[in-house]
Amino acid sequence: MIRLNIAEGRRELAYKLKSSMESGEYGPGVVVNIHTYASFFNDPYISSRKEIAQLIDLYDEMTRRNIKPDTRIQKALILFARKSGETQLLTTLLDSTSTDDIPHNFSSLAARVISARTKAFISINKPGLAHDELMKLVSYQIPKDTRHIPPEHVSSSDSGQVQIPLAYSRTRDAFFVYLRSAYEALIQLRLRRRNPHVARDLLEDMRRISYLPPTLAIYEQFVRYHAKRKGIRQLREIYEMMQQDGVKVTEHFYTKIITACMFTPKQRLLDHLKSKAVKISQDAQKEKSTYQYLGAATLLDIDGSEIGPGLNPKEPAAPDGMELSEIALDERAEEELDRLIFYPNECILFFDDMLADYGVSPGAIHDKGYIPNINITNSVMRAYIRLERYALALREFVRYCYHQKQLYPMSRPLDVERNPRTIAFVFRMALGAAQMRKDAKHAQKIYTTMREWGVKIPERDMYRYKFM
Repeated sequence: MIRLNIAEGRRELAYKLKSSMESGEYGPGVVVNIHTYASFFNDPYISSRKEIAQLIDLYDEMTRRNIKPDTRIQKALILFARKSGETQLLTTLLDSTSTDDIPHNFSSLAARVISARTKAFISINKPGLAHDELMKLVSYQIPKDTRHIPPEHVSSSDSGQVQIPLAYSRTRDAFFVYLRSAYEALIQLRLRRRNPHVARDLLEDMRRISYLPPTLAIYEQFVRYHAKRKGIRQLREIYEMMQQDGVKVTEHFYTKIITACMFTPKQRLLDHLKSKAVKISQDAQKEKSTYQYLGAATLLDIDGSEIGPGLNPKEPAAPDGMELSEIALDERAEEELDRLIFYPNECILFFDDMLADYGVSPGAIHDKGYIPNINITNSVMRAYIRLERYALALREFVRYCYHQKQLYPMSRPLDVERNPRTIAFVFRMALGAAQMRKDAKHAQKIYTTMREWGVKIPERDMYRYKFM
């Protein structure tokens, strides 16, 4: 009865039943035991600190009665101590409990407990011990129950705790869901601590061990990390992993990777890229004998590795006695910095992949399968203009304006109010592209749309970006 009342959210009635048992109302044979306490600790509705404090009082009561908490109670206590921020209690629980006594064929139980312990060690900043716990779970026998859990039955709380229905708790899916959750918690910690290589190794281990693909949330963590640092090569690798794993790429994800290729970095990253550009320039001056003719612009990642078309080893070297024209150090460094900041070719490749994913032909600007947002339009237009493909830049501008007019036929788009600087820059690029093509008719249409939408290009933005 206590377990039923707890499961249905009648906690106060459950406590009254426990008091009646302690007073002997149901006879001497009905006493409070480990199973009674386990029912309270498995309460799925506990969320407030007051309710967690009640559980801690129950734990103290068990200790006074010399009732040793079993694995179920240990797991629940660890979870609630982590949620309530009771660091001292959490450390004590982790030090005083162990999973060594869980048999290797009890993998479902081990998965729940070890996943909770792994996240607990992460919360007290002990990633080494968290990794050790995770490796214990990997060694357990995989469950034989192959029933698949419907995706809507697997949920995660705000604390990252996995919740699986009792009917599926012993399935193979449940084991790997807990395993994946523990891996992803450790990966997030490594990314927060700026250890992307360790996080990447953990991701590859998880993909190799588990038949369940990583979640979209963990891929977005990688994208957020590398996009801020212009790690375009790493973004391409993460994108390819998602395709291999069958993880649906969202518009938010595409926006992140496309804008990462073309955004102008803030001062800290810009200073880092400047120092890298100067170093590349100085190395190039010292090793002129290794020069080769340049094909397409070399694409360099933040760590200096090539990610796209660039120096071609098959192209012939400069003939003997002939060197490339001398370039002043500051000029060469400026060119290298430009290559480190802007990746127009990669931007267009990602954009084409996105259109293909939506089933839209690049030239079908009226296709409602893809409705462009201002950030993607801004980046793609910048990329086309830097590649001197002005007609394609105008095509993306027309695509954006067409869909905005369809969405807001009687008023101006929300982007005019929400992103005035970005939309002003988009219109300025469109005017520049029309001017380069000497297309007065198109330029007049752009001015007309500007007046209809009330778009104004601030004077300070006229020369803010170099886009031609």
